Amino acid sequence: MLIILGTIPVIAFGLGTWQYYRLQWKRNLIRNFEERLSNEPIRLTKDTNFFNLHKLEYQKVLITGRFKHDEEMLVGPLLFEGKNGYHVITPMEISDGCNCLINRGWIPSDMADPSKRTEGLSNEEVTIQGLIRLPPRNNLFTPTNKPELKKYYHVDIKQMSELTHSQPIYIEQLLENDPIMAAFLVTKGKPIGKTARLQIRNNHLEYMYALSFTTSIMLYFILRTPLSPITRRIHFLNGGGISDSSSLGIYF
Repeated sequence: MLIILGTIPVIAFGLGTWQYYRLQWKRNLIRNFEERLSNEPIRLTKDTNFFNLHKLEYQKVLITGRFKHDEEMLVGPLLFEGKNGYHVITPMEISDGCNCLINRGWIPSDMADPSKRTEGLSNEEVTIQGLIRLPPRNNLFTPTNKPELKKYYHVDIKQMSELTHSQPIYIEQLLENDPIMAAFLVTKGKPIGKTARLQIRNNHLEYMYALSFTTSIMLYFILRTPLSPITRRIHFLNGGGISDSSSLGIYF
């Protein structure tokens, strides 16, 4: 039992060391993202090399084109400020045959029907500012998308870009107005866009502290655990130069 208990601090120490290196990696990642957020926006055109843009997550971009609202996809349901709703993913045509997937933002579930938000479905050419993003990873409980039923539960760039003949890039449209105005405009059918800030968790320091605490506590209890009588006798006899197990009354 003592041996088993002794392995726990070793494992905890190893995990704590791993969390330390993960912490350094995450800090470098956040530093790169913050630097990109401070950069000037990149204008996307039909001549842009879209296949490498996913490497520039959190880079601001400018796009001019027309939304193809008849091909929009509602992803959800997703909560926003306690209300159920959907993210509106719409391809934007920036030139003949060149489309980009745009997450226009969030709408409440009672606005899911396009006929209720005609004011937010303009066919005019517009210029938007957005962020290059990678969609969140799915978990085991995320349902599979059902395009044939127009039911989407998560953003699948490959699937959605193939369905809409778009470039393999995912852009989140940034909030154009202050939050109060955006809350008013969403009642008119205009989605609430994202804010230009990092949305990334960094809990590695807390994990590292927790594992270090576990290591210290386990070592304390192991070191203060008294030796059993037979173990003390073995130590005593070995200290006196006796190592034969038969002298202890132990036979194999």
